[in-house]
Amino acid sequence: MPALFRLVDAMGRNQDLGALVRLGKVIHYEGSAGAGDRVGGALDNWPGDVLASRFWTSDGQAEIKRNEALVRVWRRLLALANRTLTDWADPEGRIGLDILLAIENPDPNRPTAMSVFDTEAYERKADLLFGSRAGLFKRAGDEAFEKAVLTLALQGTRALHHASFHFKGLGAFAEALAGDPESPIDPEVVEAVRGLWDADFAGRAERLRQTIRADHFE
Repeated sequence: MPALFRLVDAMGRNQDLGALVRLGKVIHYEGSAGAGDRVGGALDNWPGDVLASRFWTSDGQAEIKRNEALVRVWRRLLALANRTLTDWADPEGRIGLDILLAIENPDPNRPTAMSVFDTEAYERKADLLFGSRAGLFKRAGDEAFEKAVLTLALQGTRALHHASFHFKGLGAFAEALAGDPESPIDPEVVEAVRGLWDADFAGRAERLRQTIRADHFE
């Protein structure tokens, strides 16, 4: 009988915890309405009548679940990106810590991603990652450009990682996607990234056509 009482008590606590989590989500989304869905939205716009919030409804709960699903997808992609960047920036494993924490290292006894930079390893990995378009990110004799490409990849992934694993709301996540306007970026690197995007975008319709043909939709 004592075991049964403990089980009932634990189930009651779990239900209470679940209710508090749902309440917290409703407060967050209701307070963030019109504020770009940011963690601080509820502090600036605390909902007056949370019981009347549309986020208690089926449509509101569905919106919350869609947002959470988006973040889960990004978390998986960013975990894979972290592994890829580790292999690109530190193929020999000389840094010995999370590559996203090794962009700038205040500890003079620890190497950074730039201090272990190896041109041959960088270009070899670029060939694997970008194939025929790897030339956009390689420049013989221009180590500064290649380092700038790798730095941008690391910094951008780090910002997205923090915005998804330490969920800051979709508004802050969108800002991380757009990048920090105060952070200087080499315009030549921007042009290289844009060139890759434009080439991929231009080929998207053809890839879709080939997929449809392969599936015998024609």
